[in-house]
Amino acid sequence: MRHMLSDDKDLRLTHVQDALRAHEIISQQQPTVLIVDLVMPEVDGMHLIRRIRMDESTRDIPAIMLSSESDVHRKVEAFQAGANDFLVKMPDRLELVARIRALAAKSIAERELRHMADQLQQQAVALDEANRSLQAMNVSLESDVSEQRDRLKSIAMLGNELALIRDINILVERLLDEACHILGADAGAAYLVDGEELRMTH
Repeated sequence: MRHMLSDDKDLRLTHVQDALRAHEIISQQQPTVLIVDLVMPEVDGMHLIRRIRMDESTRDIPAIMLSSESDVHRKVEAFQAGANDFLVKMPDRLELVARIRALAAKSIAERELRHMADQLQQQAVALDEANRSLQAMNVSLESDVSEQRDRLKSIAMLGNELALIRDINILVERLLDEACHILGADAGAAYLVDGEELRMTH
């Protein structure tokens, strides 16, 4: 297999004989396409492909099953295990390379689509958050505008009321009450100029 693929400079082959070790390497290297032999020491290719499909990090990697058996039941079993293709070895070199390239192109396209879908999802979440923030700001602005309108109305009414007051103490007390109300203060004090000093009067 290495000899068949050695002439293709854009194909890099990692060869692993131990199926148990293979799963670890596949998880680490994230290859574009897998070529799995059906008969291997200790664990067969069916078991390896099933493990790959159960692992979230490797389950989408396309796999070609190689076998010396051409029995249709073997092929069905391989596809049920998760194989994307089945070749009786040794396959024709041109056919093998063509199948590898086809699965690689499909795998790369699917990865890009998943990446784009993830980005779109993130953008949708960010847009939702921005919309919620904007709605909150609109509510806050409407509240502020309403408060300002009420304050202006209150000040206008106060101006009319103060124009009728002739007692300085009543006038200062009324101004102090209104200032506390507008500022949301619990208490306040009024100072009047007395010569060069300030004197608290209310």
